[in-house]
Amino acid sequence: MSWHSVPSKGSKRTSDAKDVSGVLRGIDHLVHAVNDLEACASAFRKLGFTLTPRGRHRNMATGNYCIMFPDDYIELMGIVAPDKPDRGLRDRMAVQGEGLDRCAFAVADVDAAVATLSEAGFKTRGPLELRRPLELPEGEVEPRFRLIHFDGGEMPLLNGFICYHDTPEITRRPEWLTHANGVTRVVGLFGVADDATTVQPQWERILGKSAVSASQSGIHLSVGTHRIDIIHRENFSTVLPGVPASDLPAGARIRNRWNSGGLPGRPGTDTRHLADDRWRAGAHGRGRAIGVRSKIRHHSLSAGEGLEQ
Repeated sequence: MSWHSVPSKGSKRTSDAKDVSGVLRGIDHLVHAVNDLEACASAFRKLGFTLTPRGRHRNMATGNYCIMFPDDYIELMGIVAPDKPDRGLRDRMAVQGEGLDRCAFAVADVDAAVATLSEAGFKTRGPLELRRPLELPEGEVEPRFRLIHFDGGEMPLLNGFICYHDTPEITRRPEWLTHANGVTRVVGLFGVADDATTVQPQWERILGKSAVSASQSGIHLSVGTHRIDIIHRENFSTVLPGVPASDLPAGARIRNRWNSGGLPGRPGTDTRHLADDRWRAGAHGRGRAIGVRSKIRHHSLSAGEGLEQ
């Protein structure tokens, strides 16, 4: 995907524009794109995650495994039917490499959300129906979702969209929500920009000014219980010491039940890179990182998202 700051064109920016600050309820899930889906799944299992059975997107080239938490999740996505359309996934990976591809946000009511956003001048498409057949021991089931896509650059650096679950009882089975490494949720994301303040107006427009703050290190967004930090490139060493900012335009954080979580690489954690062939083949992504903090140690991996344990 492309991580560029693109101003929204043709949208309302007047002081009387409709307030949409309550539309986004938080992060629904992160999309982690890879060339070798099976190797990626194996790598995450070895990190102590429980994965769902493999699903496939109906009439599309893509399939997935999901790492489910009670309120959010990570989707590991790859090509499983090369002769079918992929909605640009292969092109994005060719440009950006593997890793964090998109960020999906949650809403309470998808129809009300699209009406509110359209009235406020946002360029949207949807709700678009998505079906994902999934093979379970008792037979095939088909989770259903409705998506809203943005066409005006309203979510710079994250390639954001809205995902609404019509069948949450299928995708959040109790046995999929517990992970051996103790991870319990996604905390948020961080991104890197030459000057984070250049994307502040777009985020204030969709989240509201009260949800966006600035500091010497960058800008900070509150979306439900999640936090997104967009860091000035020159300050990036305070986030992941030893990782060049040029290698990491975006990443994320996670939490487990044993500690309070936090940004990868903070003092008091044991940070190391896993760089064996298996990991590079399955999850290594140019310009992406995943932080996994566990009871025993903290891994900083070049992969694409972050979680909080």
